[in-house]
Amino acid sequence: MRDVARSSQGEASVTSAERARHQPVRVAQIESSVTHMGFAAFSLIDVTRNLRTFFAIFDLFLGIFGSLALAVASLGIINTLVMAILERRREIGVLKALALPIATCGNCFLPKRVSWVGRRHIRRNPGWAIGRAIQFGTMVT
Repeated sequence: MRDVARSSQGEASVTSAERARHQPVRVAQIESSVTHMGFAAFSLIDVTRNLRTFFAIFDLFLGIFGSLALAVASLGIINTLVMAILERRREIGVLKALALPIATCGNCFLPKRVSWVGRRHIRRNPGWAIGRAIQFGTMVT
């Protein structure tokens, strides 16, 4: 085959050859033997290897982007809680001066916590209901 591929211009030459393999275990062995013969070898295993590398880098990028978003969100939450404490500093000082237990001081923040949880459910539940309606609509038809 090598002689046919490297023939002079007057004779016919082979530009490509295909070898179908149904056992993927031996593909690497066949590919290396074809490469050692002096030909270029290509297999779908090479493509999947390149795709795995691409998606690994893409996942890394998304992980970095997500961790950055998580860090910014956590700073926002911490800032909100610190500001809530600083706004109620005088109230907390009066409650501690009256020798109330710490649990009672914590209850002065309860309305704010309840409003956060309530707003979260008000925002999330309609979206969940719309999603379930769309899912039901697609399953019926």
